[in-house]
Amino acid sequence: MPIKVGVIGAGGIGRTHAGVYRNDNLSELVAFCDIDKARADAAGVQFSVPAYYSVADLLKNEKLDAVSVCTAGKENGGHHFEPVMQCLEAGLDVLCEKPISNNIVEARQMVAKAKEKGVRFGINLNHRFTPPGRQAI
Repeated sequence: MPIKVGVIGAGGIGRTHAGVYRNDNLSELVAFCDIDKARADAAGVQFSVPAYYSVADLLKNEKLDAVSVCTAGKENGGHHFEPVMQCLEAGLDVLCEKPISNNIVEARQMVAKAKEKGVRFGINLNHRFTPPGRQAI
């Protein structure tokens, strides 16, 4: 049975995650969420899934196994904390885009919450597959 996934953040990276989930028989994309209603609605239409404008509404209305947090913010990591914490508190596995956070205290709180809840929390750092990343290993 495929895992039911929601994507939080309907920009380019969120749509990339959605496409991967849509094309993998191990997952089922079930919803998009973005605080920008037009962006959420457009992604929902593109992927034929419901759109939500708050994580609270997403969690209340969808049966999810996991989420991808692809929010933006300062240096693309400033808006991860709140949605990640909401999803971890709900007991969901979370894949978060890089960077984990621009605030080390918040980063540690997210990791601690995942451990407390016994759920998976991963950071999508795809640069490890680039030639410079391979050299650094």
